[in-house]
Amino acid sequence: MISRAAPLGGGELRHEAAGLHHRAARRRGGVACRIASFLEGLRVVGYHEPDQVALIARVTGGDPSRVASMASGTAAPFDASYRLSKERDMPASSLRPPIAPGELAPDFVLPAVNQNGNVTLADYRGRAPVLLAMMRGLYCAFCRRHIAQLSTTRQKLRAIGVETLAIVAMQPERLRLYYHYRPVAVPLAADPELTTHRAYGVPSPALTPDILQAVESRHIELARELKIPATSLAGIKDVLCQKDGFVPVEAELKDRRDWSDRYGGQLIGQFLVDREGIVRWVNIEGAKDGLAGLEKFPSDEEFMAAAQQFVN
Repeated sequence: MISRAAPLGGGELRHEAAGLHHRAARRRGGVACRIASFLEGLRVVGYHEPDQVALIARVTGGDPSRVASMASGTAAPFDASYRLSKERDMPASSLRPPIAPGELAPDFVLPAVNQNGNVTLADYRGRAPVLLAMMRGLYCAFCRRHIAQLSTTRQKLRAIGVETLAIVAMQPERLRLYYHYRPVAVPLAADPELTTHRAYGVPSPALTPDILQAVESRHIELARELKIPATSLAGIKDVLCQKDGFVPVEAELKDRRDWSDRYGGQLIGQFLVDREGIVRWVNIEGAKDGLAGLEKFPSDEEFMAAAQQFVN
């Protein structure tokens, strides 16, 4: 066992957390129990400084006393209740068509990532219109960039009275850890089970050779834009992860591969909802431009033009 008496610094914490999470997940055979595996790793290295425990509690959404006892080994592990959607019986064909303008937006209750508590659509009803941006997880380099873009989008939309919320298909504690070190100026909610994506009808198409080729082409285009020398898809993804400070966890990547093999790829979508809860504008990845529209995201100007149609 490794012992550590001194508290970790910020950079060390990120590196240690990623490594511990990875090793703990491997010991558990890839079971998607993120909080338990993360805290198990903290206990292994004797990580129990009170201020650092409070930090871990904050980024995982856990209770400080619970985290402290878990880290010291005096508490029983969390149960394996955090499972990915692939463990549920959800055939892709059961998805409804995308919500259309004029329909009532389905409500939701999701864990907040960069604020306390939960976030719901009801929080905005009667108060302000809201842009809902439904994303894949942080394993998607394009989604990491789209979420960063939403920080500026939010500022522009707020000037005309429209709020913004990004819903990310990933475990909340994983998102909290990443965005603790790379904060964004847009509210985030976690939906690892993709319940909101399904409720709004965001498609999950089969990963055909044409789709896979289009996605690879978009990565190559992005690599050229960023002057990344790598030419293979795997090499490009590795460099993008390094640039973004994102450390992939093999257990998570396997979960996503299993999900894709079983249900297909997950598209993204954006929905503008007015203060009465009615959807007023919809954009689904690839709906307008087909394969050429994959991995594309509306510009701030497009979002503003759509919002101004019903806020004026």
